[in-house]
Amino acid sequence: SQGDAESESLLGQFYDKGELVRQDRAIALKWMMKAADHGDANANLWVAKASENGKLLPQDNEAVIRRYCASANAGNLEAQYLLGLKYGSGSGVPRNDIEAYAWLNLAAASGYRDAVQRRDELSKSMTADQVLDAQKVARERQKISN
Repeated sequence: SQGDAESESLLGQFYDKGELVRQDRAIALKWMMKAADHGDANANLWVAKASENGKLLPQDNEAVIRRYCASANAGNLEAQYLLGLKYGSGSGVPRNDIEAYAWLNLAAASGYRDAVQRRDELSKSMTADQVLDAQKVARERQKISN
């Protein structure tokens, strides 16, 4: 259940930061993986970052993108922003300006300041039709996550 996921994520954060318990990244990983598997958006983002840098988990690009998407689709603004950057640069995914703009637009619409600037920069290299397509994709994603 979501309550379990939130508790698991909280435990993971405590172990990750050494709050109230001795810091132990391996135990943090165990709890964050459980929370992520139970749908916690913040835990999915944490696990994606851990997979991406290869410090706690072997680097696995497919898993990284899957976790970022799960977190972003659940409304995590940082994950939306980071996916926008990935699609905009082709880092770990095929470069796709429409996808990049859509993710950045979602994060920007919810107040993620860095996303506003990146989205606006990206739009300068896109056609008006591409921007309209990207806005449509973003609206569809927003309906799904609400």
